[in-house]
Amino acid sequence: MHSFFMVISYILGVLLIPKVISQEKALLGLSNALVWPTIWPLALENLGKHTAKASALLIMAIAGGAIIPPAFGKIAQITQNMQVSYLIGIICYFFILLYAIKGHKVKSWS
Repeated sequence: MHSFFMVISYILGVLLIPKVISQEKALLGLSNALVWPTIWPLALENLGKHTAKASALLIMAIAGGAIIPPAFGKIAQITQNMQVSYLIGIICYFFILLYAIKGHKVKSWS
């Protein structure tokens, strides 16, 4: 059933973003299915000469998809409690939410 809703989210994203709903709103509401297609335009907007470096950092961020699942499993194994390992997902989604609300608007990190 999860896959069904993910496909529906992709279809809605193709049809509605950015004509009807902005990338920012899509990231807030459809973050599971459309996290990268919504983060990229927000992150790369108005970067000028820094676009190439920012793109490289975004590519490296995708590695989180390879690191987080094994960490989830290891924590579940060590603690003998699957619910504790869900904290990793909660933390990741929290940062996505922060980025959707405010992080993409930051003009300088220094």
